[in-house]
Amino acid sequence: MSSSPPGKLRGWILPARPWPLRASARSARSRPILGSPEKRERIVREVIERYGRLDALVNNAAVGRVGRLTDLDAEGVCEVMTTNFVAVADLTRLALPHVRRTQGDIVMVASALAWFPAPPLSLYSATRASVHGLVAALRRQETRDVRVHEILPGFVATEWLAYASGWRPTDARPHAATAIGTAPSRVAAMVERC
Repeated sequence: MSSSPPGKLRGWILPARPWPLRASARSARSRPILGSPEKRERIVREVIERYGRLDALVNNAAVGRVGRLTDLDAEGVCEVMTTNFVAVADLTRLALPHVRRTQGDIVMVASALAWFPAPPLSLYSATRASVHGLVAALRRQETRDVRVHEILPGFVATEWLAYASGWRPTDARPHAATAIGTAPSRVAAMVERC
């Protein structure tokens, strides 16, 4: 699940692995649909109804707000916490019994900011550290039938940081908002190796 590159991940992963993919959002411009428990339940239910099984869950959801914590409003704090941690934990909880049945994989795409927090991304860094803690706990809990993976990329060359900063790319300069960093294809390759 992601608010930025899943459409790109689809193109890179599916040709190599002929698995159906259910993505919750396809671009940085779309609002993540993971905010409510009902929507998260629907995502898992629809996968089971359509395919009869769930072999893997890739949690790649993230939103961010650049600024000091005191500069953020309550709505922004709730959005970041809900999307980046609450939804990830709840979606994992919902998917886990199905993934356990298929002896599948849970892949958590967090961030190097879990280890090296950045002051202008303090809340985002905290949510990534929370995901890291969840991974550590799940690895101890799910010792038999589920493989739990964690990917901790640095900045990824997408529009995410620009959107988190509150500005948008223009049609005249579509790549101006792309962060310098790891190519999304490298992150997709890491997911595929899991």
